[in-house]
Parts: sequence; C-alpha cells; structure tokens
Amino acid sequence: MVGQNQVEVVQGNTWEYDDAIAPGAQRLIGLVVLAFDDVTLSCDSAYVYENNNFTAFHNIHINQGDSIHLYGDQMDYTYLTESAILRDNVLFKDKDMTLKTDYLNYDLNTCIGSYRDGGDITSTKNNNTLTSSSGSYNSDIEMFYFRENVVLSNPEYTVKSDTLHYNNASEISYFFGPTTILGEDSEIYCENGWYNTQSEICQFSESASITSETTLLKGDSIYYDGAKKYGEAFRNVMISDSVDKFTITGEYGFHDQLNDSSFVVGRAVYIQDFEKDSLFLHADTLLAVSDSIGQNIIRAFNRVTFYKTDIQGKADSLVWLNSDSLIQMFYEPIVWSDANQMAADTISIKMKDGNVHQLLAKKNAFISSDKGAGKFDQIKGRELVGHFKNNELYKLDMLGNGQAIYYPLQEKNGLSSISSVNKIDCSDIVIFMKDSSIERIKFLTKPKGAMLPITQAVISDEKLKDFKWHIEKRPKDQHSLFPED
Repeated sequence: MVGQNQVEVVQGNTWEYDDAIAPGAQRLIGLVVLAFDDVTLSCDSAYVYENNNFTAFHNIHINQGDSIHLYGDQMDYTYLTESAILRDNVLFKDKDMTLKTDYLNYDLNTCIGSYRDGGDITSTKNNNTLTSSSGSYNSDIEMFYFRENVVLSNPEYTVKSDTLHYNNASEISYFFGPTTILGEDSEIYCENGWYNTQSEICQFSESASITSETTLLKGDSIYYDGAKKYGEAFRNVMISDSVDKFTITGEYGFHDQLNDSSFVVGRAVYIQDFEKDSLFLHADTLLAVSDSIGQNIIRAFNRVTFYKTDIQGKADSLVWLNSDSLIQMFYEPIVWSDANQMAADTISIKMKDGNVHQLLAKKNAFISSDKGAGKFDQIKGRELVGHFKNNELYKLDMLGNGQAIYYPLQEKNGLSSISSVNKIDCSDIVIFMKDSSIERIKFLTKPKGAMLPITQAVISDEKLKDFKWHIEKRPKDQHSLFPED
C-alpha cells in the first residue's frame, strides 16, 4: 500500500497511459492485481486514476478480509466513499451465503451490498434460497433486507412477502407488509411477524391467519410451532371448519393440527351453520375435538347458553355431537321452545336437517308454559320426550310419576279465557300441542285428580313442587348470550 486507503498496483502484465482511451488514468492489462486496506482485487484489466478511483473489467474477484468475495464483469470504485458498483454476472459470497445479481452497490467500509434489479441468494448453512426485486446485505451482522416480490424457499415451505428481513446467522425472517407462508399442509398469512426457519417457530400479527386442510385460525396475533403443528391466537380469535361448517370465536384460541383439536376461551362463541339457520352457543370454554373415526365433537364448559330461532337453552356444560346432530346438556339444563320451558337433570336434543327433531329430558323432567296473569301450564315426571315438526313442539310424552296442572281455554265469541284449573296425577301422560299451547291431554295409567273453578283455586292448586319460571335467563338473540352483559 502506498498510504492509508490508497490503491496500490500490485501486478499487471502491461502498464500504460492513453488519454484517448482513459484520460488521466493508468491503464493496466493482463493479470491485474490491486490492493487497498484489507482488500485485494484481481481482474483482466483496469483504469486507475490519480484520485484512487478505478474501473476494473472482466473476471473481477475482490477478496476482503479473507471472508468476503465479490465477482463481476465490470466494477467502478470510488475512493472517497469507499464504494464499488459491480455489473453483470455479479456474485457476492461470504462463509454462509451466495448472492447473484447483475448490479451490486457495495460499501467496503460497512460491508453492505445493495442490489436493485433482482437478486438470488442461496444459504450454504441450510437449503434456504431467497429472491427479490431489490435488497441489501450487511455481511458484518449477516442481515438481509429485501423489498418487492420477495420469495424465501425451502424444501419444507415457501415464504412470499412485500418486505422481508432475514438474519442468516439466526435463520430468523422478519416480515413487513402482506406475507404468505406456504407449507406442505398449511398456509399462513400476516402483515407483520417473524419466523425462525430452523426451529419453525413463528409469531404473526396484523390480519394473521393459519389455514390447514379443513381449518382456519385467525387472531390479532398468532404464535405457531411448525414442527409440533400447533398454533395459539390472541384477541379477536376465530377458528372455522370448512367440512363441518362451524366457527368458534373468542379472545384466546389454541389449535392442535396433529390431533385436530381446538379450544377457545374469553367470550367464546360456537356458531353451527345450517341451511336456513344457525346455532349460536356461548360458554366460558369451548373445546372442539375429533373422535376415533374423525367425527367432530364440541364440548362446552361453564355458563353455557345457546340461541337458535326455534330453540334456546342454558346449562352448566354441553356436548354437541356433530355427526349425530345431537346436543347433550348437563347440570340444571333448561330449554325454551316458543312459549314452553323444559328442565331436567339432563336434556338431549336431536337435530335433523338443521331443525329440532326430538327432545329427551331425563330425571325430574318439568315442562311449563306461561298462560298469562300469573298462570302456568305445568307437567312433571321422571322422563319427558318432546316431538317437533316444522320447528314446533307438537307432542309430549311424560313417562313415569306424571303430574299435571293446566288451564283449559274457553272460547266464547272468538275470545279465549281461563275459567278452571285441572290438577291430575298419572304415571304416563301424552300431551298434544297446538300454537305452543296444550290442545288436549291423554292420561294413560290410572289418572287421579280434579277440575276446579278458577275462583276456588288456591296457590297450592296452581303450582307443582319445584316449579320455577326462568324467563329472565332465556337468550333473546345471539347477542344476548353473555351472562355478564
């Protein structure tokens, strides 16, 4: 070296001046070698100027600090800025990566190389390759900065992004702008996040979603472990199943892709779509799992309420067997249908074509309906079977230990009125309904009771033991499912 940062001509087969070709420059031809600072450059020919700028041609090789190698067909070096512009068939190599491009602006002081006309990067540490329209690489910290049409490829996945930063040492990618990650069995979308390509652990935000074969997971932010195949979503969570046509929303969600199971908490709502209607179900915790034959099961725990236009209910816990279209309710369940309220120790509801088909209430079954003016039809027994047609309750079978209090309606001049109350005990009772009211009753086994004029009835004649009217707990629509609201 002649002086600090000055360019030293180490070798050249021919050394000449020709102002007609390169005014003010030394013209070096054949096996040219130049050196400055920790840099050695070889090429076929070069023009070296008095201000230490130079232009190199063909078979260019720059070796900086024995760790960085650059290649190209033409190079312009500016002494004051310590920067080089390489053109055509450019390669930028360090110990862990190779960058290919046709234009590279390289700062020899900061070891940062930038390209603008497209670049391809291959990592020698792993099988990652990256391409983008423009980008830069800081060799000191092994950091890439990519913009426009960014693609990160690996045998296991492909990342497409608008803006991506990639650390070649940690193998972590950082996303800014619309980004898609395509795996063998999943697709991830976000507009901000990071992804560890070695551990396959990642975190996403801003319109974040993960789509697997049949399941979509969304949230304000998502944490995903690609190796273990599970994801966690936080705030405004949605999990939907395209096969069984259900959606679960809440504030926190977890999805296990390997076991095909999910759970959601925090204002959790399960929505089951039918052809003409939807079922909305809320619980403190909602769990969706698949059984041994792949059929979906929904389990709801604590403060369960549900709403469908033709039926509503509440319980402490509930199981929805999707394949059997069966709802099973436990611990003080209550079901409302039109003007009727049904309660028991356990209640099962059988659906058919999206409509209620049958209801089975076991142990301490109780059905009641409001007749107005504080009067309630009431029937209780050991077990109740309710039959539905066109979404209306049309028949009830009370089996075992039957008791009934009901108010026959008297029709006069087109008006209905109550003039008497019937109180009857009978083991088995069949009730026929019309327009949500008792049309007629059949007492099958040794009925015993009496009909009293309403004016002679006392409170004990008008209320069965354990009668409770819970109209205040009945959901009015899908927006009133939350008990705290």
